[in-house]
Amino acid sequence: FKLTFNGVLSQSKTPKEIIIIDSSEDLLIQQFLEEETHTKSIEIIYLRQVKKLFPGAARNLGVSIASSRWIAFLDTKTIPDSNWLKSSLKKAISSKADVVFGKTKYKASTSFQFYLIGSTYGYYPIVTVPGTLISKNKFQETNGFNSIVRSGEDIEWKKEVSEKFYTTEIDDRESLSYSSLPRTLYKTLKKFFIYQMHGA
Repeated sequence: FKLTFNGVLSQSKTPKEIIIIDSSEDLLIQQFLEEETHTKSIEIIYLRQVKKLFPGAARNLGVSIASSRWIAFLDTKTIPDSNWLKSSLKKAISSKADVVFGKTKYKASTSFQFYLIGSTYGYYPIVTVPGTLISKNKFQETNGFNSIVRSGEDIEWKKEVSEKFYTTEIDDRESLSYSSLPRTLYKTLKKFFIYQMHGA
């Protein structure tokens, strides 16, 4: 979370507000934010949820309280580069797009992760909901994210957006990186089993 949060703070285009929906089992995010002293110029909206929320439900909740015209999504482990917001907003305005999908590059720090990426996500950046920029008005015209599944809600939402809005774009750059893949076969099988059950 810390790397993602600091990545948002270092944006060349400063966001109006940062909305954090936290339903983790511990208080590490809350404690970090209480100790953070460099965010006075940006409004931080922190919502602690006692009940565990799946990603779709958390995003829907975040959008519902957002006051900005544009909404940008990140997950806790997707790290944006410093020009992510500026680049996405520039593309949205120049193309008159309702949504600009993000691009994430999966990175490996172990040989196991390297082969895991090769056999799943691939070594090229992929289009993802994290990193995506969309106008709030257009988001409200969608059905939102499926809130009762652990995975697959992003694919379903991207499909709906692509079919409903003619003016969709994809970021030209790989603005996000993800380096938190499992490091063992057991954890990989457990994660993929849970994700595929929800996806199905």
